[in-house]
Amino acid sequence: MTTIKTKAKDGTPVEFVYKDPMQGGVKDVYFAPDKSYVVAFFRKNPDIAGQERIEKLVGQYRKGIFEQAGGEYWKKLFCWPEKIVEYDGKIGMTVPAYQPISRIFSSASKRHWPAPKKRENGSPPPKILTASFPPKKRERCSVT
Repeated sequence: MTTIKTKAKDGTPVEFVYKDPMQGGVKDVYFAPDKSYVVAFFRKNPDIAGQERIEKLVGQYRKGIFEQAGGEYWKKLFCWPEKIVEYDGKIGMTVPAYQPISRIFSSASKRHWPAPKKRENGSPPPKILTASFPPKKRERCSVT
């Protein structure tokens, strides 16, 4: 397990663990040592138009979403690319890692439902019944 230290295009330091990448359709993805973000490298470097799209994603579009009123709200929901990284001749980008849903909606994680208790006579609690509905009968439409 090797930790690679490099710099993003904007000069900020970037680290990732160079070990068994996760693979998507076009990128290899590596976790940061603290797993707060991932670094995704394109297997085949994008052409000039593709590089311009990445620049817009990280720059113009990111600012348009996150640096306006309400931007903090979207940061909790979107894992939007933050920085452009180049390493070993490959172009990639850093993306925040998804946080567990309990961190996003913390009030939901604080709810603890009590376990059902036995009845006074010692018998098990009643089972929760779920309703099942018969399937809807679908009518066929004919187009003439």
